[in-house]
Amino acid sequence: MHQRIKDEQYKVKVIERHQEVAIAEHEIHRKEFELDAEVKKPAEAEKFKLETLAEAEKLKVIMEAEAEAEALAIKGF
Repeated sequence: MHQRIKDEQYKVKVIERHQEVAIAEHEIHRKEFELDAEVKKPAEAEKFKLETLAEAEKLKVIMEAEAEAEALAIKGF
């Protein structure tokens, strides 16, 4: 009888440990989702915005230089 009680107590501890692990894994996934939503996605969006603005500025400078060169060519310089 005493051994059976110990066996059952052991089974309960194993089940409790499995539940603790499952809860911990769920919390890890929740934190990863939260990190992705609150940090990674906004950072990626900001990076894309800055890269787009930099590319637009680069193209603007190139086009202005080409226009100025064309204007000088037309004037004969």
